[in-house]
Amino acid sequence: MDDASGQPEPKVEKYNGAEITSEMLQDAARLFSENYGIWGPRGPKPGSRVSMSAAKLRRECLPEKHEHRCGYSRIVVDGQLVANAFACYWDCAAGRICWVTQLVVRPEFRSRRFATRLLGAFLEEQVWAYGIMSSHAHACMAAVNAFGRKVDSVRLSDIRDHAELILAASPIGYLKSARLHGSLFNAGVVDGSVSSADTHFFVDHAEPRQALEGVKGRLAPLEWPFGELMECHEFVVIVKPQ
Repeated sequence: MDDASGQPEPKVEKYNGAEITSEMLQDAARLFSENYGIWGPRGPKPGSRVSMSAAKLRRECLPEKHEHRCGYSRIVVDGQLVANAFACYWDCAAGRICWVTQLVVRPEFRSRRFATRLLGAFLEEQVWAYGIMSSHAHACMAAVNAFGRKVDSVRLSDIRDHAELILAASPIGYLKSARLHGSLFNAGVVDGSVSSADTHFFVDHAEPRQALEGVKGRLAPLEWPFGELMECHEFVVIVKPQ
């Protein structure tokens, strides 16, 4: 497939956990630190970029004794890493889960469907459901599209019925400790949240909120199904493949 300039689209490279090298992790940590976002007012360094070390990336995306059930996809352009994603697979009572633990795309490549292609590399027949927790609406949309659905066919009942069970079974600490929030889980919630979780990750939400408004505009007359985004919260998206 060619891009808008007529050049062949760069290929997606896919690796399983055992194939992920220290150099790959260092490159991924640098990509995150340079492109992910900045700390919000309640973060440890307000206004500074959120940084990531290779060691922390390993802990969060390749949990100990579970590395063999993780995956990594990336896109390299002219020798430079421009986009990547990590995912972790685990089993819960409902079936096998594939959860996207990180997705980063350099800004100048964000209009080329790189995110959807990266996540599509994690598709497996044995997976019962796919998930992502992210403050960025573009990441959520990439997951919905990559895993075989359109936004108007996402079943919120799947998230309501299974999110707690799925996260409780996760080998990843920040997912296991996340507190679900929104009207999907508690009818008494009136702040506009529908499907989200409090992760105590105080990244600045100015850019994610701008992205959310853009996604809402493009979806109209369809509605964005996951609600509003509160401080230190991330959207929770769970998709069962078609």
